[in-house]
Parts: sequence; structure tokens; C-alpha cells
Amino acid sequence: MTTSPMNQNEADTLSPMAISYQEVLSALLENAWIIALFILIGIVAGFSYIQKSPRVYESKVLLYIEPPKNVVNIQEVTQEDSRSYEAMQNMLQLIRSKPLLLRVAQTANLGKDAAFLMVPEEQANLKNEDVAERVRGAINPVQRKGTTMIDLHVAHGDPHVAQRLANTIAREFMEMNIGRRLETTDVAYKFLFKELEKVRQDLQGSELALQSFKEKNGVPALDSEELKGVNMELGKIRQRRHLLESDLDQIKKIGEDTTRLLGLESIQLDPTVDALQKSIARQNEMISIATQRITEQHPRLVRMREDLAVLQKNLLTAARDAVRGVEPRLKALQSQEENIQKLAIDQSKTAIEYNRLLRDVETNQSFYNSLNKRMSETNITKSLDFDNIRIIEPANFNGEPISPNKRKLMMISVTASLLFGICLSLILHSFDNSIKTVDQAETLLKLPCLAAVPESRLKKTTKATGASKGKSGAHSGTKSSSDEITPAVRESFRTLLVSLSLLGKKEDGRVCLFTSAVPAEGKTFCSFYCAAHLAGQGSKTLLIDADLRKPYLHQMVTKGVMGPGVSEVLSEQKTAEEVIQSTSVENLFFVSAGARSPNPPKLLVNESFGKLIETYKSKFDYIILDTAPVNAVADTLLMVQHSQRICLITRCGSTARRATIRAIEFLRQAGKEPSGVVINRFRDRRGLYYYYHYSYHKTYGRENAYGTELRKS
Repeated sequence: MTTSPMNQNEADTLSPMAISYQEVLSALLENAWIIALFILIGIVAGFSYIQKSPRVYESKVLLYIEPPKNVVNIQEVTQEDSRSYEAMQNMLQLIRSKPLLLRVAQTANLGKDAAFLMVPEEQANLKNEDVAERVRGAINPVQRKGTTMIDLHVAHGDPHVAQRLANTIAREFMEMNIGRRLETTDVAYKFLFKELEKVRQDLQGSELALQSFKEKNGVPALDSEELKGVNMELGKIRQRRHLLESDLDQIKKIGEDTTRLLGLESIQLDPTVDALQKSIARQNEMISIATQRITEQHPRLVRMREDLAVLQKNLLTAARDAVRGVEPRLKALQSQEENIQKLAIDQSKTAIEYNRLLRDVETNQSFYNSLNKRMSETNITKSLDFDNIRIIEPANFNGEPISPNKRKLMMISVTASLLFGICLSLILHSFDNSIKTVDQAETLLKLPCLAAVPESRLKKTTKATGASKGKSGAHSGTKSSSDEITPAVRESFRTLLVSLSLLGKKEDGRVCLFTSAVPAEGKTFCSFYCAAHLAGQGSKTLLIDADLRKPYLHQMVTKGVMGPGVSEVLSEQKTAEEVIQSTSVENLFFVSAGARSPNPPKLLVNESFGKLIETYKSKFDYIILDTAPVNAVADTLLMVQHSQRICLITRCGSTARRATIRAIEFLRQAGKEPSGVVINRFRDRRGLYYYYHYSYHKTYGRENAYGTELRKS
């Protein structure tokens, strides 16, 4: 037979790692013994480690780093600001530096100190380099937050050695710091001295060059204002030259037109022309005044006009003379411009060279003075106190060990073991592919859970049952009487009967088939006690052992006596009435499987089994069938068509989920939907699902909730 593939939801449900938060809590509660065991192991391991671990003692020195003392303004020589983060980090690294540790090892002679090396006196011989590495591993400098203080922690197996070593390291660190700062200042002083000699030589050379320039040129220097006047005069001459050049071009164009020539600026600036123009202006003014007083015919006015005519004639003559003198004047200006320009250039070169030499002297003099001042400041600084490190709190004797930290180690040990136990519990739970709870069964199988039969020991055992080696695997030591099971188990079967009755009318549920996915699930046990409870309620009940392969019901009902049964009826050797057997339980009758058939499916394929069930239905109120496992053989699938209710038994914490789903698929392919599942051997778990089963001794048992059955048992 083949099965249809599971849908995606079923596949997701079957994932071994799909665990809800409720399952997580349930798994932790169920596996609490594992967690408790690992916690106990962790406590023992932690205690053992603490006992075997060597004791370590710590001593501490508090160092204070003072700000730098800037007594003089010597920026190039002063040390870095000890308040900065980088400076404090440098201090921490210096404490762990190899030179300091070698100084400590050599000063304290730690290489031959048996107490420090923790060896006998005769074995105390270690190189300083190796001692320095040991000391580095024992110290831990830590800066106090927001301050320039350093806590120097020193750990050792001997508290006296830890105290002595801490004070030695602090003292050597202070001395090394003083030496380092003095060495830095000395290097700076030597550097400044060399630079000062170079600057002195440069200053002397620049002064000699300036003196030589003065002697060569005969004058110390040219005044800048004088040079400026020369340049201004040169500019004026150039302006006059440009004017004459322009007027000369105009004269060539005008020709003999004296009136237009007088409009040229160079002609007007001629001294003779200028004087004549001024005389003509005065004469015109005098004539104008005289005209107002005397007549035109007056001899004086006539003489005045004659003089004006003479002046105008002379002006024309002077203008012609001025025109002829423009070109000579232009040449004279050009010559004068060349001379003055040459003089200005020579004067500029001399001034530039002189100023350059003067600046060199001034620069070298300033640099020399600055270096001389710095050198004096450095010389003063060499005599200052460079000890900017102070011991605020020297190391004290501490007799309490810091290691092993008992509380911390025990907390770590217990926490680690707790986490490991939790992880192991969850891993075991995630890889447990069985059904353990009602919620799991209903969610996974999509079927109602008809009952959860709890796992409990019987109060009495008998030799006659043979259940200890029996097939049901449900409860050992079982008799054929329902009195031999606990009250909680009996109550679970009452729940099963009520669940079956709620599935429909009584007529639709008279034939009930019990099966399982795989063997040893407890279906025989459940079918027997279900039939016994029906009989106990007054219903005439027939219990049929329909497992023709490995029958077992006769061990529980007839004390191992196998009489004729189903096989004989199906093979027409016996009638249906002849194989019915009475039992010790009132209203309960039994039909065994009968002789084993070599080919059970051959007996079941015909209509004889259906006719057998119909015959018994007319004689009994209920018929309970105990059949073979569905996944093992096909016999049960040939019987399901003749049953009205199908109870699928699954063993709590044992049956694989896939096997149960496969059995349901087989039943559906055979044309019957299972009525529900019964979880057998349901454990009284200390998880979230304990409410499916109340412990008789803890709850209802104390209140006599099961009535007279308590006294019977």
C-alpha cells in the first residue's frame, strides 16, 4: 500500500526543531531532573576547582600625575600635557614597558628572590628578561575615570611579595620618569646650542655683507622719499612729452592756420605766447572800461586800439615761433626723460640690494636673540623639579586573596551548568518525535483526543495474567477484572466512553474498533477495559480478538486458554454462537481470535466477517474489536468498513508521529475516518499539560472523588 504525501502543515509540524514556548516550558519541567543533575555537577566542579586553584593576593598603589610646570615660556622643550587622554595612555604603557620592568627586576634582584619566584632557595636563579615578563603578567595599571590618577594593581601568590613589588614598581617608575624628562631637556639644550652657533655665523656673514655694500656705494642707503620724488618727476616729464608729441601731430595737420594753432596746449604754454595772450586780455579789458567813459573818436581810445592790434600781430608772430620750437622742445624732453629714467633705475637697484642686506641682518639678529632666550630658559628648566608623579597611597598588606573568586566562580559554574542542562533538555525534546501531550495529538493529527489513559502501577499482581511479558505493554500485572486498575485509569475509560457517546447516536456507535499504528501501543489493554466498563454499566458487550496474527486478549480474559474463535467462524468450521465465551465480568462476553491462519487477509476479503459482525449486532448492545496494528499488516484495513467507531491508540512518548500519521492515512484510504485518538500510558508529567490527568493521591483521591471505587481498590 502507498500513502499520499503529507501536506506542508504536517511537514512543518513534524519538524524536530518546531517548538512552541509552551512546549519549551513543558520540556524544562519534564526534564527538570536533567537540569538539577547538571546544576549539581556544576556545583561539585566549581567547588573542586576552587579547592585546587592557587590563592592570588593583590596590592595596590595610587599614583597621581601632576600637570606640567610651565615656569618659563618654553613651548619647544616642555613635556606634553599629562591631563590629556593620550598622555595618560602613554603613562599606562610606560608602566608596562620592558625598560621599567628590567629596572625593577635588577633593583629588587627578583631573579634570585625565592619568595617572588615561589621556588626553593637553591632553584632561585632566573634571568632578568624572564623576570620582567613575569612582572608584566602580575601588574595591571588602571586610570581612574575623569582624573589623572592611576591605580597600580600587583598580584602575586604571596601578599608580602605583592606589597613589596607594588612599591618597588611605583618608585622605579617615578625615577625613570625623572630621568626621561631630564634626558629630553638635555637633548633640547644641545640642539638649541648647535642651532645658536649656526645662526651666529649667519648673522656675522650678513653684517659683513651689509658693511661691504656701504663702503662700495659710498652712502649708507638711499632715502625712499627721494626715490619717490625722482619717480614723480619722471612721470611729469613723460606727461609733457606725450603732450608735445600729440600737438606736433596736430601742427602738421593744421599747417599755417595761426588761429587754430593757438588752440594747441603746447603753443599756449609757450612763455612768449602766454605773456602776449595775457597782455591782449588786459588791453581788451582796458578798452572795454574806456568805451564806457569816452567816445570812439577819443585819441586815448584810438591809441589803445592801435596797441591792441600791435599785440595781436606780435601774438601771431610768437605763435609761429612757438610752432618752430615744438620739435626741439620735444627732443629735449626725450633726452631729459632718458636721463631721469636711468637715474631712477640705478637708484632702485641700489635700494633693493641695500634693503635685502638690511633685512638679512635684522632676521638673523631676531632669530639669534630668540634662540639665545630659549637656551637660557632651557638651562633654567634643567634645574627644576621634574618629578610630576606622586605616590598618594603606598601599597598596604592585603591578606585576603582576590583569586579564586569563590562567589563569581560558583555563579559561573552554576549558570553554565544550568544553561547546559536547559539546552540539553531542549535538544532532547526537539529530537523526540513522539506524541506526549493532548495538544500535540490534536494539533498534529487533526483528530479529537477521546481520552488520555494515565500510566500507573496496579495495586495487585497475579501470576495468572502473564501481563509482564504481554503484548499490550500498558500496565503490568493485570487481571481480567477492572478492579485491578487504579481509579485514575478507570476514570479515563469512563471519559473514553463519554467521548464515544458524544460522537453521535448510540445506533451509530455500537461497533467500535481499537487499533494502533505499531505494535505494543496498548490497544489490547484499552479494548479490554473499555469493554469491561461498558459491561459494568449494564450494557451487553462482546469483546472480539480480531488480531489474527498475534492474539493476546485470551491471556487477559480466559487466563491463556485459546478456544475456537474468529478464524474458525470465517473458515466455516464453527458458527458465530459456538465461539462466544462467558467471562468473569458480568455482561461481558468474549470471542477469541481462534487458531492462527496462514493467510488472514484471505479470510477477510469475503463477506463472512461482515456477516459475523451483523450477527453479533443483533445479540449485543456493543461490539469491541481488538485488531492488529495498521502499519504492520493489512488485516485491520479489511475490517474498518464493518466498524462504526475507530479508536486509534498511540503510546505517550513512544509512538513516532510519522507512524501515527501514516496509520491515519491508511485508514482514510480504506474508506474510514478515525473517530479519534486515545493516548495510552499518559505520564503524570510536571509540565504544562498535567491538567489532563489529576493524580489520585494528590487531588481527587484525598477527597474520595471516585466514590466507592476507592474502597474497592
